[in-house]
Amino acid sequence: MGVEMVDAVLTAMATALATKGAEAVVAGARGAWDRLARLIRERLDGDDASALADAEQRPDSAAAVERLASALARVMAADPRLDEEARALWARASSASAADGGVVNQVSGHAERVVQARDVFGDISF
Repeated sequence: MGVEMVDAVLTAMATALATKGAEAVVAGARGAWDRLARLIRERLDGDDASALADAEQRPDSAAAVERLASALARVMAADPRLDEEARALWARASSASAADGGVVNQVSGHAERVVQARDVFGDISF
């Protein structure tokens, strides 16, 4: 089996899977995220499934996320239809926008405190 190329999309997918990125997805993209996560989980087995489990246990480990991204690249290179479907779902899941006055907040990594606000009038003190 050859070495497959890990691109930015696969790295982003691996990071989102490792950090359970669905928790940060806005409601409109949640269905696409859930379908993508399920699709990936159904297709991974053996060492590739182990890579996912390891990345979920150690989401801050660049090596674990990199291993998962390589597993995704390998599985998707072997199944072009999976690659196409996963990338389409990723595009829908990651393209949340603040349309019609909505608000989209994205937090990456770990944070002890996060403040989210919209339409604040007056003073704010922290």
